[in-house]
Amino acid sequence: MAIDSVGGETESRSLDVLKPGGLLVSLPVPPDFERAAARGLRAEFVFHASDAERLARVVAVADEGIDIVVDRAVRLSDAADAFDHLAQGHAKGKVIVRP
Repeated sequence: MAIDSVGGETESRSLDVLKPGGLLVSLPVPPDFERAAARGLRAEFVFHASDAERLARVVAVADEGIDIVVDRAVRLSDAADAFDHLAQGHAKGKVIVRP
């Protein structure tokens, strides 16, 4: 899945990298549904309108603290194993790769 919050070239690149059966979610404008279908992809448009009040609530929640679940942190030399762990669906949170 790819979430496009920019549109234009970003949408185009997102469609190019998704595997058949993948999903593109477009936030700024309706995506190119025909191009997505021709590549064997699903495309969805999620309308989103922000205003100052809504953004202020988001900032307030973030200021209260955001809990981030970390499954594991690995050295760069172990990144391949970490990606395998993710690909197998075993991660129960974020996997951090450190240099």
